[in-house]
Amino acid sequence: AYIAGIFDGEGNISKTNDKQNYRITIAQKPTELLYWLYEILKCGHVYIAKNNINNQYRIDVQKQIFDFLVNIYPYLIVKKFLVKENLVPVNPR
Repeated sequence: AYIAGIFDGEGNISKTNDKQNYRITIAQKPTELLYWLYEILKCGHVYIAKNNINNQYRIDVQKQIFDFLVNIYPYLIVKKFLVKENLVPVNPR
């Protein structure tokens, strides 16, 4: 539920430049939370921006995105509709 709250407040789901795949992004200036997400979720990557302001935790692998969204979906409030609309296209099965 805590990770769903982080995604609800700081997260984003978007299509990649090729418009065929999705990306999950959670942005934070402090990096501690981003590294914690990486350790807990065991997927994705932490990207540290040159300006150290736009630091991000990203998930780019479609199966990992699907699993992440399925697991947090019951706890979402703000982004529940957005995830519901994007969940079916991401489904790797």
